[in-house]
Amino acid sequence: MITSTRRAGVRAVSSAGLALALPAFLASGCAPAGRTGGAPVPAGIRESVGYLTAAYHVSAADAMRRLRLAAAGDGLIRRLSAALPDEYAGARIDQRDGGVLVVAATRPDRARRVVRGLEHHDEIKVVPAAYSLRDLARVRDRAAALTGRDAYAQVNEASNRVEVWTAHRARVTRALTGLGPVVVRAEPEETLTECSVFECDPPMRAGISIGIGKKSGRRLDYCSSAFNLKDDDGGLYTTTAGHCFTELERKGKKPATIVSAKDHAIIGDIKNDRSVYANTRAPRLDYAFARVTDPGTWFPSGHSKNALYFKCSTEPQPKKCKTRNEDPTFKITGIKPYSGMIKGDVVCMAGASPRTGDVKPGTRCGEITDKPAGGIQTNICAKSGDSGSPLFDQSTHKAYGIESAVEGDDTGPCVKAEDQKTYYTPLSEALAAAHAAKGRTYELITD
Repeated sequence: MITSTRRAGVRAVSSAGLALALPAFLASGCAPAGRTGGAPVPAGIRESVGYLTAAYHVSAADAMRRLRLAAAGDGLIRRLSAALPDEYAGARIDQRDGGVLVVAATRPDRARRVVRGLEHHDEIKVVPAAYSLRDLARVRDRAAALTGRDAYAQVNEASNRVEVWTAHRARVTRALTGLGPVVVRAEPEETLTECSVFECDPPMRAGISIGIGKKSGRRLDYCSSAFNLKDDDGGLYTTTAGHCFTELERKGKKPATIVSAKDHAIIGDIKNDRSVYANTRAPRLDYAFARVTDPGTWFPSGHSKNALYFKCSTEPQPKKCKTRNEDPTFKITGIKPYSGMIKGDVVCMAGASPRTGDVKPGTRCGEITDKPAGGIQTNICAKSGDSGSPLFDQSTHKAYGIESAVEGDDTGPCVKAEDQKTYYTPLSEALAAAHAAKGRTYELITD
């Protein structure tokens, strides 16, 4: 069962109960600031380094090497696929077995000759594959044509197969009989549960708690904010998960507002015809873009328009949020396309859940473990209140996705990383879907 990490109802929470200090995130393997394993760790990547050192028992130096390899991965993969268009079969980072880039090819001998001429060649391992990505893309397109709107077809590089996700498994399986390397999977079912209270002042940042609903008329639901966007007319938007809204709101039959969790000041709304929301072929398209109605307050001059929430302090009063905007070198500067995400990428999320079991609010890190049904699957622990949280890469400063759901219990202790499954909507896919729905271009704010 997949559970959306939204929580309903206004609840007063004492500052003591929030336990807002941000030490090591033991549940997700993140380490505290400073030094890890004796090596100096830059502040901008310390949670990613902490995850790798704790999860794989490597030194901080090796963890940073792995992050450098991942950052170089896009360029390496482009060169390999260009040199081997008929043989290249995908890539992944094998964090468990040495932190190497594993490249699959139908003719490994040719691939190894190309690899020898690349940077990081001693960190690249070539393995055989039955089908090239070009072969699988043809099968995917054929499967999509045969199934239409009943299913979603995608190439899974890690398994070297085409996956077809559908709620009509028997019918789709019959339609695709004999097509080739195809696996038909049941779309994950979603069960909505309830988000949490947090208090942050402007500016608008990713990872802070926001209220969903009307200022009066129904109780507020609480989710987390993700990345900030602009449209081709200069309109400004904040984003979250689409399931945070009620069914009537999602269908446009009932207006709703996004408000500050602190004082219910209006941030934006979804009644504006430019606002876009969708729910949910979770986790592929579970997103909402809400136009900000008071940009002067929520996007003041002098502040980054895509800072990341990091932690909130309880002393001294009044509460003040600490963000990575305090470090001018840390910004979200781009978007990782879904097609470029690979298994083993180290990623982080910034969630607004209060302390739940062994989870505290703020940044938690892990890695991509799969790309099911057009979404992103990670092993990052997420809890009630984290719906809509941003998924990002600390080392490349790129946005990956918006938190959609977690498999299993979203209120108790975290499970082991190898058993954790948390799902995200890829931001690149949400932007494309919103453009198709509205005929308007939406893009990440990078200033």
